[in-house]
Amino acid sequence: MAGTGDIMQVYELIITQRNIEYISEFIGMCKNMKKLNLSNNRLTKIDYLTKLGLLTDLDLSFNQISKIENLRCPNLRVLNLDSNKLFTLDGVDQLNKL
Repeated sequence: MAGTGDIMQVYELIITQRNIEYISEFIGMCKNMKKLNLSNNRLTKIDYLTKLGLLTDLDLSFNQISKIENLRCPNLRVLNLDSNKLFTLDGVDQLNKL
């Protein structure tokens, strides 16, 4: 069975088209992750990403997210939120490297 040290070695994670409805706290344990693709799921909110300080690329497109919150990733350079239920981009202004 993999230990938590193995989780620290995850640099890129792609989980698409799996009908995921929420982001697990497991994601927050992947502190070295740089790329995360959770597109084409059923996510309604953004959780557990604040601990991903090294994250540079995030794809949350084709979900059901209606509000940008809990997205404090200081190194984020690429953010894809296409085809969600967003009416405003409030919450993106703190992402200085976009």
